[in-house]
Amino acid sequence: MAAARGFPDTEHRLGLTLAVEDSVLFKEMIRTGQGIMVGDVRQDPRFPPLEAPRLSWLGLPLISKNQVIGVLALEKWQSHFYNREHMQVGTTFASQVAVALENARLFEESISRATELDQRSQRLGLLNRFSSALSGLLDEGKILQLTAQELIDALNAPSASVVMFERGEAVWKYSLPKPNSKLPQRLPDAPIFHRLRESLGVFATDSVSTETDLVPLRRFLGEGTKSLLVLPLVSSGNLRALNFILQTQVTRFRLTEIETSRTLTNQASIRPGKRALVPIYSFHGGTVSLFSTQPIFPGSTHLQP
Repeated sequence: MAAARGFPDTEHRLGLTLAVEDSVLFKEMIRTGQGIMVGDVRQDPRFPPLEAPRLSWLGLPLISKNQVIGVLALEKWQSHFYNREHMQVGTTFASQVAVALENARLFEESISRATELDQRSQRLGLLNRFSSALSGLLDEGKILQLTAQELIDALNAPSASVVMFERGEAVWKYSLPKPNSKLPQRLPDAPIFHRLRESLGVFATDSVSTETDLVPLRRFLGEGTKSLLVLPLVSSGNLRALNFILQTQVTRFRLTEIETSRTLTNQASIRPGKRALVPIYSFHGGTVSLFSTQPIFPGSTHLQP
């Protein structure tokens, strides 16, 4: 029940559900598309026995695009209260209500589509900007710090940290904003590291305090961290680093946010300092000749979100 008025227990009625197949009246209105007028519910077998029932009942289907999208029901203590005139006026009103509801639905859909397109455009701009910035960098530290900053901006997060793996040990290398702790700093072994080494997947939680895999990292994460997103930086199939995105509020990361963040991290995953050699081919008379190579920087491709 979406709305009600005039009942002593109106608040309790709101939100109640009724299966259509359990109501003979609703099934009849859906089948015929016509309203139903009952003079005395005590004499109508379609109504269950009730104590002190409202005797008159008028049901009006809300029809949009030849489909019943709802029912407007009127009740009166007095028996045989409603007549043909009530039915005609009610049917006209129900038609107007159905049109208004359909217009509201279409408006909400248009707003949703516009919001989705705007978000997609923003993601595209973010990825292209990041790709362009990466193309001029070869220093590992600068690439990782740029990635952390872009992740902070993309997720509206207060801080981010980068943990790298050196000789099998986790090392806290970078953090934004700059922490009070001196970096780099070795971190204790934690189950989350083993878990992500195996899966190379994304880890997200909105309850850091209840995650047993994070217990050894409590000091690193800080007491105020409520939610966490961890993104792997993978090179040649091996886990090279982890980006920790920390939130001080309980936050459930949306799928689009995770996908965008993963794309950013993937762009930065090409090993810093290495350039890919792209062969330049010349085509003459059906033959192919290789005459030079041209280095390109990683991350210079134009990506779609």
